[in-house]
Amino acid sequence: MSDKHFTFNFNAPVGQSIANVEQMDVHLDKDGDIQVMNAESIGSTTAKTETPQQIEQQAPTSIPEADIFKYIHYDIDDDKERVRVHKAICHIVKLPKMQQVIDALKELMDNKRIMRTIKQDAMLAELRRLGLPDGSTTGFSDNNFFSAYKHIVG
Repeated sequence: MSDKHFTFNFNAPVGQSIANVEQMDVHLDKDGDIQVMNAESIGSTTAKTETPQQIEQQAPTSIPEADIFKYIHYDIDDDKERVRVHKAICHIVKLPKMQQVIDALKELMDNKRIMRTIKQDAMLAELRRLGLPDGSTTGFSDNNFFSAYKHIVG
């Protein structure tokens, strides 16, 4: 597989001319590692390139038990895997549509990463604790969650 080359624009507030936007050259090598090629020229505090594996190693590998998602499947006993599932849930609750959240939860349930619980109120409360928008956000009302969730727990 040949290397892929991507260019990302960033730090562009609304209305700013595209000519004033800095660019970052990013290469994806054959192993899927990301390398930033012009880190010094964009004023980065670090000029080294880091792979996703290195970044993951720097990230905290444990979360206090009280803060971790309560419905992680009981078969998962490895702390690192529990943290991965917790981070996945934190990402899922930020998805823009309720149906996307439900589909992602169903996939995790099917893969035995999280438990299927019939306690819809408890699951909703736990997802809200981790950042799921409240009912004031269009499409994220309690009723929308309950009607979609009942189809995945059967």
